[in-house]
Amino acid sequence: MGKKKKEKEKAFRLMDLPAEIRCLIYEYLLRGKCPVQVISGYTKKNSRARAMLRKGCEPGISAAILHVNKQIYNESAPILYGSNTFIGGSPQHASFFVRSIGGQIRFVQHIGFEYHWKIKIYLKQLVQSLKSAKRLQTLELPINIAAYYYRPATLVAELLPLFKLLRDSQRSVSGKTPRAISHILAKRPYTPPWDPILYARDDACWAETKALLAKALGEDVVGA
Repeated sequence: MGKKKKEKEKAFRLMDLPAEIRCLIYEYLLRGKCPVQVISGYTKKNSRARAMLRKGCEPGISAAILHVNKQIYNESAPILYGSNTFIGGSPQHASFFVRSIGGQIRFVQHIGFEYHWKIKIYLKQLVQSLKSAKRLQTLELPINIAAYYYRPATLVAELLPLFKLLRDSQRSVSGKTPRAISHILAKRPYTPPWDPILYARDDACWAETKALLAKALGEDVVGA
């Protein structure tokens, strides 16, 4: 008997799949099971900020696929940055994360931070950096920020330029003024246990902040 010719198995090509199927694969690989907790770090060669996952944070993201080629990167980056919530340990960490991803900030929809280290320095930097995040849907800040580190009116003055820009961005996309934009500001809850008296104070200051922000944006009703 003559030797049978072995048929060469054809390699599976991801790019041969329809774009809709590829997007489903990207979502499976890149949509985290929990918020992505980021910290800041520096390369040894220079001082450019780069973001790293906080120890113990396991969102289950397989980001290596972004490095396959330029087309896959362009297709998958909006899913990675748009479908996950990125939480910095402090405003410094969140600000460094935004700097480290460069132009991809335009895809980020959910971001925030937990603690207040050097908040009055780095909150300004974070707000400035987020002016390119025109798809932003949630900005999570610690609930006691308006009671302990700022007065509600002062915090609103800090945030107002960003929220006006977000409102104008949504207006340019839809052709009409959005009904409300202040809902983007969201409170990041405490890790219990916490003093209920202090919590009540912080909650009242948060509600005042949301009301002042809504008023400054010309909105009629706002939820705390």
